[in-house]
Amino acid sequence: GYIEARIGTFHSFCDRLLRENALLLGLSPDYRILTEAEQVIFLKEHLFDLPLERYRPLGNPVRHLRAILTLFSRAKDEDVSPEEYADYAKNLRERLETEKDLSAEERALLEVEAVEQEELAETYTKYQELLAEHGFVDFGDLITLSLKLLREHPGVLARYQEAFRYILVDEFQ
Repeated sequence: GYIEARIGTFHSFCDRLLRENALLLGLSPDYRILTEAEQVIFLKEHLFDLPLERYRPLGNPVRHLRAILTLFSRAKDEDVSPEEYADYAKNLRERLETEKDLSAEERALLEVEAVEQEELAETYTKYQELLAEHGFVDFGDLITLSLKLLREHPGVLARYQEAFRYILVDEFQ
């Protein structure tokens, strides 16, 4: 018999899934996907909307933007939401307040780490808010938003489970 097969990358599959169900996530179905270069430009344009201090040095305020975007991209690849990242930063802060047997050196290092992670967590949250405000997503969002959609909407999940009986994943690294 005739079998309808669909071939595509994870990102193209997720893009289609999201466009078909965008409104369930409060997303405009005609959202635009930013390339990596466009993400950098977007952050530059919103540099002073971001809660950056340590990572916005006066001499070169855009110096860390690519590294910050790489961090957010990794977080999304690992399915770490801005809320979960904020929890991680909060846990560092709590360790600092509750652990009594830290040496002065350990305490100083943990303090620096906590401050940096809090700043990055707040920036991650703000970045996602700014993307949403402007109707943009990045490549990482295609995956994380698809996961969110399927987790929060069992009806959508059931529909796609019905439509796709088998999935062949080739060269998954």
